[in-house]
Amino acid sequence: MKQTGPMIRYWHAVTLLTLFVALWIALVSGAQAAETPPPFVTSWGSLGNNPGQFAYPYDVAVDTQGNLYVVSWNQVQKFTPIGDFLVRWGGVGGTDGLFQRPSAVAIDSDGNVYVVDTGNARIQKFDTNGQFLLKWGDEGGKDGEFQNPSGIAIDANDHVYVVDQGNNRIQKFDSEGVFLHKWGEGEYGVDGKFWQPQRIAVDGEGNVYITDRDRIEKFDGEGNFLAAWGSLGSGEGQFSVPWAIAVDSADNVYVTDWGIAAQTTQQRVLKFSRDGVFLTQWGVRGDNTGQFDSAYGVVVHPNGNIYVADTGNHRIQVFGDQPLPTPTPNSERTVYLPSVEK
Repeated sequence: MKQTGPMIRYWHAVTLLTLFVALWIALVSGAQAAETPPPFVTSWGSLGNNPGQFAYPYDVAVDTQGNLYVVSWNQVQKFTPIGDFLVRWGGVGGTDGLFQRPSAVAIDSDGNVYVVDTGNARIQKFDTNGQFLLKWGDEGGKDGEFQNPSGIAIDANDHVYVVDQGNNRIQKFDSEGVFLHKWGEGEYGVDGKFWQPQRIAVDGEGNVYITDRDRIEKFDGEGNFLAAWGSLGSGEGQFSVPWAIAVDSADNVYVTDWGIAAQTTQQRVLKFSRDGVFLTQWGVRGDNTGQFDSAYGVVVHPNGNIYVADTGNHRIQVFGDQPLPTPTPNSERTVYLPSVEK
């Protein structure tokens, strides 16, 4: 049947409208996925045991005043946002204030510092200058016990979430170490279950994000499963080994990802929306500016800059839109230097 003029115009209009909607969707999606990676700002650190040096920085955290805390080989160091050294504490051992392979650090609303003392299967709590306050945990599978704890995060109410990697679960405590809740044990592959979870972060609404094998899992503060994203690979939004995780003030999620094989160039930071939509990424394997060698830690500063513990390169790298002043020369710094037992 031959179409009349009005019918032809109708179908032309429908076709144009369909194309317009498809173009709009593509533009919106493209704008979200084509976010520009943050520029490099500064870096500090080198291999060594002097103040401001590192032997494999494993994690980095920030307090409400903007100071940075870095866990490296059996010690914690505190810095200003520009990398000026302030204080350090620790040493090798099992008594109060000493560590065996500390792996993660978090700060509560009062500035107290919580360190995952992995080799001693415990959490240690210090004040902002490194004075020991309390500890909890022992090796095992009961409530409040740990097998290879590997990550820690603190919510706005100072609840403490610990990644109990060897037991494939998350444990939740109050700020004094009183056990409150746990979740995650069970068969891997089921939503809400884990296979060697690594690190943890909490957003402004109290939601909990966990790096788990080759994906990110998201829960509410009571452990109810909300979402998951990611798969094994090197594409946008995929992971080889998702490790550290952090959340910014807009609840965007940052994940460090590094390849297991030495020859891989997959050494990067990926950024997602709170719902797991890929936004941008940056980094490759190397030791130049903006390159990484097994980035084990990441945190977002209140000013919006992203601090990355570039573990294999023994340094902290800073990315973002907020410029920082030049660090103070070592000769002009006034610092507190308690002894660090080797």
